Amino acid sequence: LTNCNSQHEMTQEQLNELSEKEYSYVNQYATKPFYRLQVNKQACRLVIESFGRDYRFLENEGESMLIPFNYMIAGSGPQKIKVKVYPRFGEAYITKNAYVGLNLIHATNNTAKLNEYQSLGTFTLPKNIEELKLPYYEGEITFDAFVPYNYVDQLNEATNLKQLKNIRELVEKKYKQIHQLALDNNEYEYIKGFLFSYGKLSNTHYATLEEIKWGYKDGSRLVPPSPKPFDKKFFPLDDCEMQFYADGKIVALWHKDKLTSGLDMSFKYKNNKGEINEHTIADPVFLWMTEGSDELKIW
Repeated sequence: LTNCNSQHEMTQEQLNELSEKEYSYVNQYATKPFYRLQVNKQACRLVIESFGRDYRFLENEGESMLIPFNYMIAGSGPQKIKVKVYPRFGEAYITKNAYVGLNLIHATNNTAKLNEYQSLGTFTLPKNIEELKLPYYEGEITFDAFVPYNYVDQLNEATNLKQLKNIRELVEKKYKQIHQLALDNNEYEYIKGFLFSYGKLSNTHYATLEEIKWGYKDGSRLVPPSPKPFDKKFFPLDDCEMQFYADGKIVALWHKDKLTSGLDMSFKYKNNKGEINEHTIADPVFLWMTEGSDELKIW
């Protein structure tokens, strides 16, 4: 959603502060193993869920991409990827046109060429999927991961959110705080809230300080303020469902039918021809709470 916040520029001092803070979460490792997931899907919606988060492919049309997967791995050891397949939006069942093909690949370092990666596991939809008339299909990929970082210990020491009686109230309050930062175009505070999350991404991708600083210049973190969005509106959270991850240590809100994040927002903008277009965007947000705290933070 920082895409939609850049109606005023941050100072260079603020950019440097954010870059250095993000880099403070990055460690130096002797080994840099890397995992990627080749995703091919069509005529369906797809959710890839790991121990602590998920990755969503929600276009009704076909999608094909090779995504970095280290960020989805919390630490070394046995891993289980849940593969959740849903019909296209507006359809009741998964049709014969649906296809999902996944291939998880691994290399011993992050600079390896694609032909040096080895396959660790694959997944495809059953060929007779239409005959089953399913509104939902779930499968899995299991593998062993070996990574130099470890976020599992942090999660083990975190609060079990399922045990909090007012967890729904706390989660909605946090989402609405993030909503307001986006509506106020307060990009600096918005990004500050995500710095631990961004730092995990940079750490698991073995980023350098120079690469992080460049991210704040080239648009990975910030987007130039044109075209300027207007009439920004978040979809109400009333229809959202809570989903827990990491044995109850992480929680997120997802719109039930659309499967999009609780940060699903619509906005308008003018294109190069001066025509007004409407678009939607939704950052995924996963929340956690350190033991002894009463405040949810972005994981």
